[in-house]
Amino acid sequence: MARTDFDDDRVIIERRSGSTMTALLAGIAIGAGLALLFAPASGEETRQLIRRKAKRARRLAGDYGRDLRDRADDLRDRASTLVDDTRERGRDLIDGARERLDDKVGETRRAIREKRRELSQAVEEGRAAARDARHELERRLADAQRTSHDGAAQEPDATAD
Repeated sequence: MARTDFDDDRVIIERRSGSTMTALLAGIAIGAGLALLFAPASGEETRQLIRRKAKRARRLAGDYGRDLRDRADDLRDRASTLVDDTRERGRDLIDGARERLDDKVGETRRAIREKRRELSQAVEEGRAAARDARHELERRLADAQRTSHDGAAQEPDATAD
């Protein structure tokens, strides 16, 4: 964003790409060369100026390097935090799914046990009913045989009359 107020003494540096350092060093070199060509100062003064400019360039390069390192550290920390948070959320999701699955497995096992119990009870009731029916049939058969046997014994008497 361009600045229009020229009363501010602060310098704003915009970072757009990795070529900023190259542009900075090229600008310093060009500025130093032009200073030598157009300098009305003596050789000693010019050498001092070059030394000061070189120190400033080293300082700026060091500042730029530290800034890059700090930004890289910040990015690494944020990425690490993001990875940790994502890993924790994943664990929470897995734990929740595991708990729900365990609950469903428990419910299913209980339902199977209940149905098995009901089936066993129904089978036992069926067996008891079959036994009762067999006993009833045996009793009726015995009654029928007695009645038939008794009736056969009474028939000769009836013919004698």
